[in-house]
Amino acid sequence: MAGELTKPIGSQSISVRDGTSALFRHKGMVLLIFLTVLIGTIVVTALLPNKYESRMKILVKNQRVDLVISSEATNTSAAADTEVSENQINSEIELLRSQDLLTQVVNECGLADQQSDWFSRTAPEATRVEKAVNDL
Repeated sequence: MAGELTKPIGSQSISVRDGTSALFRHKGMVLLIFLTVLIGTIVVTALLPNKYESRMKILVKNQRVDLVISSEATNTSAAADTEVSENQINSEIELLRSQDLLTQVVNECGLADQQSDWFSRTAPEATRVEKAVNDL
């Protein structure tokens, strides 16, 4: 009984040899299932587009970068100027959504090189850049 993986159930026992012989008897079925799963995985991976999602938060501060340090007392009206208005936030959002900035991001990251149609034909450069900007 040496070499058996399980304890005997009643008068019968299952050994490693029994398991391997069952696999070899049905090797065609095992190979067919393996290839079906492998080919299905390859097809699904090739057909699904690459999608990435990211999120960001932008902190808008309304203060000068080069603060002047003096011995005089700080002015309370200067502290009120540090609040960010809704108009300033909307201006920042419009700057981030501008075509020029998006085109620059597409060109620097090489996103236009990844644009192709269904039959892997490459479109003209301007068309690829425009499509990548629209996708972005």
